[in-house]
Amino acid sequence: MKIKSRLLKASVICVTFCLILLSTANVSANKQSFQPLKKTITSTQQIIPQKLDKGSLLSEGFEGGELPEGWSVLETNSYQNWFIGTDPSWAHTGNCEAWVNYDNHEDSDEWLITPNLDLTEYVAATIVFWVWSDTNFPGATAKLHIRGTGFDDIIWDLIQDENWTTSGWYELSFNLTNYIGKTINISWQYVGFNGQSFGVDDIEIQGTPASEPALQITSITGPIGIKATIENTGTADATNVQWSINLDGGFILLGKSKAGEEPTIPVNSSIDVKIPLILGFGKTIIHVVASCAEGVSTEKTQNATVLLIFVSIK
Repeated sequence: MKIKSRLLKASVICVTFCLILLSTANVSANKQSFQPLKKTITSTQQIIPQKLDKGSLLSEGFEGGELPEGWSVLETNSYQNWFIGTDPSWAHTGNCEAWVNYDNHEDSDEWLITPNLDLTEYVAATIVFWVWSDTNFPGATAKLHIRGTGFDDIIWDLIQDENWTTSGWYELSFNLTNYIGKTINISWQYVGFNGQSFGVDDIEIQGTPASEPALQITSITGPIGIKATIENTGTADATNVQWSINLDGGFILLGKSKAGEEPTIPVNSSIDVKIPLILGFGKTIIHVVASCAEGVSTEKTQNATVLLIFVSIK
């Protein structure tokens, strides 16, 4: 009987201990099999600004399986930091996502930071991304920061702005037009104690480029004198167009160079600029340059041979 009593007491103690563990455990997804990020920066390091393609400023799904080039993290927690998860069952699409687990032992203040984004040549911009979380554990939250020189704006807070009672992937979209003309970076901050884990995936930042001219020298021709055609193939008029034609090489007695200015080249229009008469002989290189007040320029070279007043284009 004493043995049975001791066994019964031991069983009760074991069950009680298990119930205590279960009651204190957070139901958050904890990806302990994943390896934390190795690439970190300190607050004194700088991110190199990146000039990205027109239209698509940034497209990132973390499919490389590691922190992408130009991205950075700031870590304060002893263990639970941002990392790239490689289990496709947790990713929104593909195989990978950026992830930070909750911590119920110490405070978290973890940052995931994009490369710098140059918005000086855009008239509008938006960001769309997916996050995994819920709002059932308000001890910690996630915040979206827009940061630049002299400002740090929080434009979204998980706990304050959402009511997600079911954990899963949610799509978010924000207008970045207030930051046009500036260089910014975008940061996801996970901060607090014993909240829900948080994931980010499929980030797309799209910009609408500002209208601008695009100059192109489409032809250089003879045979009497030299004529060059300058075309505006852009989306805005080119104004105060400065142009020049120069001959380098040969023995040129007359018409070695000429420069001028055209007030405007409208969109999808062109002008002809000329040196009407050239006198000389020998092989030469024709160099034509054009630029406009909008900061766009172009140039073209052409081999030619001069024989008295005739110019033969090679």
